Amino acid sequence: YYTTLTSGEPVVITVEEIMGMIYVEIFNGNTSSTMSNKMGNLEIEVVNRTEILIELEIHDFIVKRVNQGYGTVLMRILLDYLYSLKCEQIRLSGYLAEIDEQDDTNFARRNHIYEKFGFCFKDRKIEKQLYTNKGHSHI
Repeated sequence: YYTTLTSGEPVVITVEEIMGMIYVEIFNGNTSSTMSNKMGNLEIEVVNRTEILIELEIHDFIVKRVNQGYGTVLMRILLDYLYSLKCEQIRLSGYLAEIDEQDDTNFARRNHIYEKFGFCFKDRKIEKQLYTNKGHSHI
């Protein structure tokens, strides 16, 4: 995928599903997609997959520069990819890292991105339900 951040910066996003994992990576679009210009990534494990339900767990969500839109683009591309899967319901969840709670700014930033995309918080866990046959998500 090719897109532009609100700052006008071009970015390239890749989505790969390899051996039970989904990798979404974002690169600076001014150069080729190499590790040196990787600006962030999402790593998601496919925990369970049937024709009706796919259960996924977020393992990693990292961006190099904060408040630049990288996290928003990563999450938007991930959700677009999940909606394209041939399944009625997708459950996306993850456990919140304690390290993010040691800094109030990072804590607020982390929670903001998940709230922005409609995730529910319960204790140290986040969850979002997607109903792909309806064309939009329900929480």
